[in-house]
Amino acid sequence: MLRVAVVGSGPSGCYTAQSLVQLDPEVRVDVLDRLPCPYGLVRYGVAPDHEKIKSLQNNLRSVLEHERVRFLGGVQIGPGGVPAERLRELYHAVVYCVGAATDRHLGIPGEELPGSWSATQFVSWYSAHPDAGEDGFVRDVRSAVVIGVGNVAVDVTRMLARGAAELSPTDMPQAALTALAASRVSDIHMVGRRGPSQARFTTKELRELNGLPGAEVTVDPAELTLDPAYTDPSALPAAQRRNVEVLKTWANATQTATKAGLGPVSGTGAGADAGTGAVARAGAGAGTEADGRSRLEPDAGARTAVGARAEAEAAGKAPTVAGAWAEADGGSRTATGTGAETGDGPPMATGARADTGDGPPMAADTRAQTGDGACADDGVRASAGAVGGVGPMGRGGRRSIALRFFLRPVELLADGGRVGAVRFERTVPDWLGGVVGTGRFEEIEAQLVLRSVGYRGVQLEGLPFDAEGGTVPHLGGRVLREGVVAAGEYVAGWIKRGPTGVIGTNRPDAKETATSLLEDAPVLAARRLPGDPLAVLRAGGVEPVPWTGWQAIERAEAALGASLGRSVVKLADWESLLAAARTPAP
Repeated sequence: MLRVAVVGSGPSGCYTAQSLVQLDPEVRVDVLDRLPCPYGLVRYGVAPDHEKIKSLQNNLRSVLEHERVRFLGGVQIGPGGVPAERLRELYHAVVYCVGAATDRHLGIPGEELPGSWSATQFVSWYSAHPDAGEDGFVRDVRSAVVIGVGNVAVDVTRMLARGAAELSPTDMPQAALTALAASRVSDIHMVGRRGPSQARFTTKELRELNGLPGAEVTVDPAELTLDPAYTDPSALPAAQRRNVEVLKTWANATQTATKAGLGPVSGTGAGADAGTGAVARAGAGAGTEADGRSRLEPDAGARTAVGARAEAEAAGKAPTVAGAWAEADGGSRTATGTGAETGDGPPMATGARADTGDGPPMAADTRAQTGDGACADDGVRASAGAVGGVGPMGRGGRRSIALRFFLRPVELLADGGRVGAVRFERTVPDWLGGVVGTGRFEEIEAQLVLRSVGYRGVQLEGLPFDAEGGTVPHLGGRVLREGVVAAGEYVAGWIKRGPTGVIGTNRPDAKETATSLLEDAPVLAARRLPGDPLAVLRAGGVEPVPWTGWQAIERAEAALGASLGRSVVKLADWESLLAAARTPAP
């Protein structure tokens, strides 16, 4: 009888276990996870208000309740836990489904300032990941900037904009709900360095922003028209074409409202030179900051849009629409190379940083600006909180969501020991599928900055690792050590292919790995094991959380919700989760 360990209980882990038991009538599978809770990013990455996607847990549950599958939670693999070598001794084969456990950084000055976070950290907090803790994300925040334009970016933008009445029915932990309900965030800016035709969010997620009670979405037509595909998106793939059409509708509405005096056009202003990117700050003189620094500083070395197009034409590369959106994810083609947007993860709600149980989520980009649509003078920065002439507002007031494009973050600026603004450089298409800087800069006030620019796999002790790609070298899911197949070691999910695709992409990926494993089964099963792996683990002092322990956690979360007058409310710390797991069934 073949015994297989699957490390990670997220979608890729569960789909691997499912493929194994479907393809082999005798195989026994143990699904191990560092956390006491299963489902990985579906529990800790999908946005609380996306109930339909979260219902995928029911499908994953059926896998983990299969008679030949065991869930073993609370088992650390690697340092401080069970060494990979020991796990290999206990099973005929081990499949690592550990996801992409860290996020990419912008690599710009000021990124480590208080108030600057990854979207992964923010999503982990409002999703009750036990490693998250309480970090005061929205405390004293008026204006937030989300850097990235993927589904995670849209998710965190939506969470910042929603009110308590909309979030209370979800399973969001009580502390996060209380903090978001009391926040005074009034302006949210979702910002991408490239154009609308290259944004990675899905149209469904994008449209959700326009239906939020008490929130208004603004899009600057001047920024959209910089995109070569904006005027005629017919050559774009269907998904990108739909995005452009939605944004065009919103931009027209923004322009109409501005002309009627009903609200601002965010960004550079419909009639402004998109390269100037002026943002006004109260008390600052035209063209200068209050401290005398210019807000519009041409970079003598920057490539211009005209120069970039000339270079492309000289190289014989026609400036096609397809070339404008088809740049591969990852790897900025900008002049300075800062902030390489990798698409910030698959369209799976709040995106988790890993598809295992220990993988918090991801993020994307936001843009919301106040009062910057009135064609402010070059080189001034606008203060947040003045939308259409209305002053700063709390949770009960209107919130502005501004979608910004062709802005590349170059620096996070400090104010009182924490982040106070983000400095962006205006970019333009380089006619080769990327963007180049223009040497013109803009600042957006922000007490909270969330970056959502991609994820990377992390090396697991005892396994080979491709540091450049953030993956484990493999051949059809078989781990490769120095180019040679390592017997009994396999990978699936993001650690195998990188952080790409949607949740469903994990199905064929997992099946490929399971098929490879079962092809090797005759040789693998010939090795004698020391006994039932669970008994051996317990004898060694490891006490996994069984499926019944997870069911006890579910009961505790239902009881907590009932006590608060809500539905299910997640337990958000290790102590509470483990205590609940030890509670006997009634």
